[in-house]
Order: sequence, then C-alpha cells, then structure tokens
Amino acid sequence: RPLAFQEAKFDSFNFLTLFGRKNWFAAKAKGRDAFFNLRGKWEERGGTRVLELGQGQFRSPLLRVALGAPVRFEITADTVFLSGNDVYLGKEGMLKSFRGFFRRNREEVSLEVEARDFDLSYLRRLLKARTPLEGNADFRLTLKGALSDPYVIIDARMERPIFGDFAFDSLELKGRYGSGALVLSTLKIYEAGRPSWAYAEVPALLSLSPLHFEVLDSGDIRSGAYTEGIDPTPFLKHLGNFLVVDGGTLSLNIKVEGDVKNPVFAGNFSLKAREGTITSINSYLSDIYARGHFDGETVYFDTITGLSEKGRLLGFGRLKMKGLAADSLDLTFRTRKIPVSFGPDMNGVASGTVTLRGPLPRFWIIGDIYLDEFAFFAPFGRRGGGGGPSPSPVRYRLRIKA
Repeated sequence: RPLAFQEAKFDSFNFLTLFGRKNWFAAKAKGRDAFFNLRGKWEERGGTRVLELGQGQFRSPLLRVALGAPVRFEITADTVFLSGNDVYLGKEGMLKSFRGFFRRNREEVSLEVEARDFDLSYLRRLLKARTPLEGNADFRLTLKGALSDPYVIIDARMERPIFGDFAFDSLELKGRYGSGALVLSTLKIYEAGRPSWAYAEVPALLSLSPLHFEVLDSGDIRSGAYTEGIDPTPFLKHLGNFLVVDGGTLSLNIKVEGDVKNPVFAGNFSLKAREGTITSINSYLSDIYARGHFDGETVYFDTITGLSEKGRLLGFGRLKMKGLAADSLDLTFRTRKIPVSFGPDMNGVASGTVTLRGPLPRFWIIGDIYLDEFAFFAPFGRRGGGGGPSPSPVRYRLRIKA
C-alpha cells in the first residue's frame, strides 16, 4: 500500500511515482512515443543516496531495455556511481555487466561495459547515421575522460555485420579512440570462410554529450588491408563501376596513407569472376580476370581479360584517384567478336580497339571497331513513343567499319 504518490511532467513525459513502506518505490512515465516502468528501493546514507532498481523496462522507437538483475546507483553531490548485470537490449542482446561513474559538474565519465548479442542497428539509430549498420556484436568497452572528447577502448566480435557497402560473415576488431583519432589496431574479417586482415588510423570526432560520431574529411589517414578473396563489388564501386561482376573474388594487398582528401596508394590486387559487364559499352563477358597494382594516386590495371560466346577481350590502363574514389580513367580494350551496345537502339558484335578516357562520369569512348553483326533501331536516341534524345554523360567518337 503506497504511503504517498507524486505526479510530475518533464518534456513530453508524465511521471507518476509511488512511495511505500521500507523505502520501496514504483515509477511510471509515458511520453509521446516512449514509456518506462521502474520498481526498486532507495535509502540515504549520510550525503549519499542509494537507489537499487529490481525491476524495470524502457521502450521507445530507438531502444528497448529490460532489467534481468538489480541495477544500483549511488548518488552524491556531484557524482553518480552505477553498476549492474544482465540488462536486456531488444529480443536477444544483453549488457552482461557495467561498472563506472559519471561526474556531473565536470561532465566526466569512467565506465566499463561488457555486452552480448548487441544489435548494431541500435547504434545506427542512436547516432542518427545514414550509413547502413547491421549485425550483432559481443564486446568489451571502456570509456574514460570528458564527455565531449572521451578516450575509448573496444574489443569486439561481430556476426554478419553490414557497414555501408561492405558485408561480412564475421569481424573481429580491437581499437581505440582519443584526441581526434580512431585507431583500429586489429581488424580480422571472414567472408566465405576466407580471412582478411586490416588496420586503420583515421581522423574522427566522437562526443558523448551530445552523442555524435563522424569520420572527418581533413587530416591524415594511415591504413592497410590484405585479403585472400572477398566480394569485389565495393572495390569496383570506388573505381567508378566501369566493370560490374557477378560471382567474383578479390585478392588485395594495399596501403593507404597521407591526407584523407588525397591519399597515396601502394600494393597490388587480382580479381576473378564467372561473369560481368564492361558497363560503358554493355559488353557481357565470362571468365573475367584482372590484375594490377597501386602507385601513388593511380590504380593500374596491368591486364583485364574476358571471354564472349564468339570471342575475347584484352584490356589494360589506369584510373586516377581523388580521395578514395576514381576521378578519371584511361583504359584500352582490344576486342575480338564481343557483344557491344551503345544504348537500346544500337547493338552488335564487334572487333577492334576501344578506349575509355577522361573524367568520370563524362569520359570519352574512342576507337576503331569492326562490326561482325549489327542492329540499329530508329528513331535514334529516343525512348518509347516520343520525347527527345536521351541524355547520357558518356560521349562517343567512333569510326565504325562494317
């Protein structure tokens, strides 16, 4: 039976707190799209208030939390000490343990957390990040220092993580953040049973009050990666997607250093794929192989080969990088009876030489080709019934001999 109750309103929440015998209490609050329900005991010891929550849950669009064991708070004039175990996050995730304190006057934190099956999508929603972030993680996390610029140490293992364009079977990492730099000292990735290794040091900004994280576009970067066969799709996307493959593997040994806006590259790579397309001329090929190396701000393709139903393609060239993306290209392909298409109105089977040259995406396609087979559909450059010529960023200068 309650001895007293108290009602209060804060922001969008309406609070109702009941106080009973032997210092127990129960509190409920409901807001526009969130609520929580707590039950526990409290007492005062000198200048310290001790609060122990035995039951509790919190639910909002961003986060669901439920207590599986007591959580304890000790509150002094300027410091909150907290500790607990088995706090459930979502359906399966759990904070196995946490210990630490928060000094309010100095906005200082010291906290150690161990978690199991933490849903990474929670982190994306809390940070309001646009980049896709999914998967589950087991981790140990240490936070120390000022809330505006903390020192962070993390040791984690993730299952089926997705980071933007990158997806893996599992990932292990050890890293730290401090003084404007994110350092991943160990990054081990498994994809299709094959391991890859990487490290990185990038300029970054982390704040816990307000909660914010971003990789900065100024400063120095130092990173590297070694792979024994991963999905080449993200790699080719950074090179402008001049080649799109299906069922491919990429072996990569690369170092990236220097200014984050204009880093320099070193290393080599090789790529194999069952099939793919040279996108600018819509040439579908099988048994694709490419090998190359990195030098400064340039990616060199020493050789590119592929087969068609009636012939083959041999290519070579280079791409100039700007930051981590291709800025221009100069690639030459020698073809023998490969399918080509210069839009939905023109296609055929061609032999000869084709060069892709210029800034992306408005580069030139230049060459001398012989058409063994050719189909042309009028009106040229139109789509459907009516309308003018379809715009294209790619420009052509071809001498066609049939």
